[in-house]
Amino acid sequence: MKIIPKILWKKLELVLQCVVENVIGVIKNAIKKYVNKFWEGNILAKPSIFSRDYERKMKKRKRRVILTVVIISIIVIFAGFKFVISDLDFSNVRAKLQAWVDSGKSQEDLDKEALVDNKDKNNKEDIKKSETTTASAETNVAKVKELELKISDKVTLKASYEEKNGKKQFTNIEKKEGYDFDISPSKEKVIVSTPTQDLKLFNVDGSEKEITKKVHTSTKGTQFLKDNILEQMPDFIWCEQAKFIDDKMVVYISEMPYFGSGLTDKYIWIKNTENFESPENPNDTQIYGVVGTDVKVGNIKDKKGIEITVDGNVYYVNSNGEISN
Repeated sequence: MKIIPKILWKKLELVLQCVVENVIGVIKNAIKKYVNKFWEGNILAKPSIFSRDYERKMKKRKRRVILTVVIISIIVIFAGFKFVISDLDFSNVRAKLQAWVDSGKSQEDLDKEALVDNKDKNNKEDIKKSETTTASAETNVAKVKELELKISDKVTLKASYEEKNGKKQFTNIEKKEGYDFDISPSKEKVIVSTPTQDLKLFNVDGSEKEITKKVHTSTKGTQFLKDNILEQMPDFIWCEQAKFIDDKMVVYISEMPYFGSGLTDKYIWIKNTENFESPENPNDTQIYGVVGTDVKVGNIKDKKGIEITVDGNVYYVNSNGEISN
């Protein structure tokens, strides 16, 4: 079907409206002049019976009476037309013009044009759907941002995180010599180990917490302060290889609970980051039954827990502190 362009329809409607308004304006002015003369008494004044042109004037008066009745009727019609002209729908005019354009065409031509019209309509719908899909995809695209992790007054690490569908997740932490980090399974937390063997926990919302075990209390009640031990024995391993078992529990390797020069055995410890009371009372727990001189913390292995290799033997520690192999 050969469709008349929309812009042409707009022009036709505007022209038609202008013509109607101009005709109404002309009629309105003519009526206004006539009414003015009517009120002045020059229209329907009855001529004198003694007038020489009495019959001619009476005929003229009769015509004026008829004209007055007609004008009054026009005024009534105009008032009603004026009331509805603003809501006049030209769609019927458009439909009739379009039908007139198509009247001289064969059914085959009309079918072909209808097919083309449907294709154009489908293409427009596909484009609209594509634009909607693209806009939706752009909304769901993760936005990468940065967060500063303040380790100390002199050291700050930059952390990258992405925000998608209102959820924030760590993606990477700036590497710095002497500093190690691990991101939790949910990617909402990160722990950072410092050269002084301190541990800091950061949340993707910007909150932070010191989770270092500062004091070790022996079974006899003797307290060993971290800073004092490292000052006396700089090579002592207080806390290293800290990694998440899950979003709450952290495992790390230490030479505690024994202190003394020449000792090389290392032990597995776990820390509950949510129930961490204070550096002096951290509630850290030693995993008994496994000890070695070469201990490496690996990655999380499904439901088994986190993999730990001790002198070549592979073990798994879960969040309950249970060990298996």
